[in-house]
Amino acid sequence: MEGLLRAAQRGGELPRRLPARTLALSLYALLDGLLVNWLFDPRGFALVTVGAQAIDAFLRGIAAQPAVQSDSAG
Repeated sequence: MEGLLRAAQRGGELPRRLPARTLALSLYALLDGLLVNWLFDPRGFALVTVGAQAIDAFLRGIAAQPAVQSDSAG
């Protein structure tokens, strides 16, 4: 996943404000959370539909938002 995100950054499809590794870990956490919640209650939501919407929102958010600056003081 990290390699795909890095390639998208190189191709200009995603900004380079955040490292590809950070993006990959964040996307993995999103997907992992969806899967865990769906496994606890498969009738709670449509995994494929909600998963696609969540990934779309994640990728759009990356493209739209400036990087969060780390707080070195705290």
